[in-house]
Amino acid sequence: MPISDLHKKKRNKNLTVLAIIVGICILIWGITVVKIKSADAGEIIECGAPSTYDLELTSPVDACDIYSRQLAYRDEAIKLREQLHQRTESFAKPVRVLKKQYEKDLQDLHDSITEDNIPSIFSKYDE
Repeated sequence: MPISDLHKKKRNKNLTVLAIIVGICILIWGITVVKIKSADAGEIIECGAPSTYDLELTSPVDACDIYSRQLAYRDEAIKLREQLHQRTESFAKPVRVLKKQYEKDLQDLHDSITEDNIPSIFSKYDE
């Protein structure tokens, strides 16, 4: 396959990108070397002075009783669970009544069917 002008342009672009990447790597390496040489192991470097605090030793506010709050949340959760159970039962009760009525009506329908009152799909062919 011959090398066209497009190939040459792409190669030049790729080489430019490679040169930029290599330049950034060399720059980072150079900065690192300078920083390492400036901090010799024998020198003592000041890192700052410790902060001093004058703290109040007594609490200016009352303590929050989280333990009784946790018990109150527990009681409310139990109450909510009971209410949800009662709601489930009250919503399911009408459905159970309707289902029983449906089953009774279906059984009555099955009991009322005899050979004489069964509509035949083949009645037009029976003649």
